[in-house]
Amino acid sequence: MADEEPKQLTSVVEINVPDNLLGVVAGPSDCTINLIKEKTDVKSINIEANVVRIEGKPDAVALAQQAVEEVMQKGFTSLMCCGFKSDEVEVPSISLPDLMGKEGCIVNVIMEALLVQIDMPEVTVPAGSCPKKTTVTVAGKAENVEMAKNILNDIVMYYHHEVTHPGWVHEDIEVEQWKYKCITGEAGSELQHIEQNYKVRMRIPSDETLNKNVVVVGEKGDVDQAVAYIHNLLAKAIEPGGQGASDKADD
Repeated sequence: MADEEPKQLTSVVEINVPDNLLGVVAGPSDCTINLIKEKTDVKSINIEANVVRIEGKPDAVALAQQAVEEVMQKGFTSLMCCGFKSDEVEVPSISLPDLMGKEGCIVNVIMEALLVQIDMPEVTVPAGSCPKKTTVTVAGKAENVEMAKNILNDIVMYYHHEVTHPGWVHEDIEVEQWKYKCITGEAGSELQHIEQNYKVRMRIPSDETLNKNVVVVGEKGDVDQAVAYIHNLLAKAIEPGGQGASDKADD
């Protein structure tokens, strides 16, 4: 009777993952969890509900468990790749909603396009209550990290990038501060009219924003029309008896 081959030992580990870290552990398009499986040679890694289940040889499972826990703590694992890099970019806290997007849609686009992990705090405090600067961590292949940082910086400065807002353009308008009311209106009514009528976004600078010009963002034809309308408002403001004349006189 032929000798039976010894059965290989199999180990199973389950790791509980909080809701806010599930996307981090999985990575864009599951790239992080798939990479850990490939690098550690475990039999399987599955995410069910809030549990990561790892199965395979004991040594491989232990390595994969360490990698998952590292991702949970740092947002990345050193197994990721040769040429792996983790870097930081400091951004104005006021820019975090633009970088995050509704339900994370903007930052998710960047992570999926470049296969990087971006870790930034969620905005949970009222405007004016958080620090003026926030550190954002980007991890992945070195060249992709640099590209991601450039995208983040462009969004901070111009409120869009081709990766996140395909086909959009922006135009800066230098506006004296006393004229802001002319283009925003009472309680922001004029600003709202411009954005809705021309299908653009208009950003007014503040002490915290890096770009000190008024910025109009959207598709080129819409931006051109909105900018022409804004210049018309500004021209009227300096006419005798114009909306901004009294504001300038008070300065």
